[in-house]
Amino acid sequence: MYETEKEPAQDDESSLPVRMADIGHPLPFQIKDQALIEKERQTAYWYYRNILNLYTYVKRCVQAGTATAKPPPYVPRGYHSQRLIFTSSNGEKDPPIGQSFVKGTHIVVVMRGTIFKTNLVQDETFEYANPSDSGVTASGLNGRLHKGFFSEALTLTQQIEMGLDAHPTVDLLSFAGHSLGAAYIQLVAPILALRRPDLAVEVWNFGAPPAGDTGFVEQYNALLNLRARSFMYIGNGLVTSAPVPYGIGDIIPQALSLCWPVRGCPGTQNPDMNAAIKYEATGGIVAFYSTDMPNTEEWNRVDQVVTLDSSPSACHGCSYLCWSIQGLDDPENRCYFAEHPWPCPYTAWDGK
Repeated sequence: MYETEKEPAQDDESSLPVRMADIGHPLPFQIKDQALIEKERQTAYWYYRNILNLYTYVKRCVQAGTATAKPPPYVPRGYHSQRLIFTSSNGEKDPPIGQSFVKGTHIVVVMRGTIFKTNLVQDETFEYANPSDSGVTASGLNGRLHKGFFSEALTLTQQIEMGLDAHPTVDLLSFAGHSLGAAYIQLVAPILALRRPDLAVEVWNFGAPPAGDTGFVEQYNALLNLRARSFMYIGNGLVTSAPVPYGIGDIIPQALSLCWPVRGCPGTQNPDMNAAIKYEATGGIVAFYSTDMPNTEEWNRVDQVVTLDSSPSACHGCSYLCWSIQGLDDPENRCYFAEHPWPCPYTAWDGK
């Protein structure tokens, strides 16, 4: 999936990325305005392409056996002042979780998903963060928060604030995250929106696992300076559950919120079998289906089988590029799977 770092393709007006439209507050659970979705789809591609560039940089780091590699991650044309963003748990031993770059009064922050075991610890710590913990109270966030994801939120916020302080004229902060990175962003973005009410904050998230309960989601959706889209591939949509019809598709954003509460399991980070933990999806969901893909038949076939080496990597990764790239000149659309029995087969980079 992550093979080349490249300049994001542009539309005919060379206008990507465009600023996210304001759809009012509180954010609706799901966005169904197809004209708006179509207007913003290629901007979603622009952000996702930059996430893929970061993944490819991380692959180069792994191949070199270092936390950073030369050249640094690709920065899109016109942007500068690149900063690498690290989690506290890796002590800069693992490659960066994110990067930021600047153009005029616009800062972009992109964050990748899980690759290393240090990331898996955050993923699998499902229990709630202690609401009386000083870090939780300092964040200003309401409700109960995913302990694993929140464990890095303040560290990541601090690094992004350094970039904001270095560019005091910035008035737009755009986040883009995939998977674990999208979960972090769901916490970091509202923290910064609360701390800097005059700053416009955008969230362009892909395959985001939920990071908090109803109290957190209500606060997130109500922040007037926060605009958000959460792109979610829903597959064939044959199973229905209000308020969003869903099939298999990308199971990562669905499993913790739309399907069932998570219970503890002995031998994991969550040993309390009596603790039923329920997280909710934030607003601004943009759901799309196999029928929205150029290769619907094959996407439906992938959607019927869930194996750890095929369907999840296609639905959790390739689907977002396939859907968003339509109409732009980029051969890496990840819609057609002629080379493999399954699209986008996963290759583990961290064999430890």
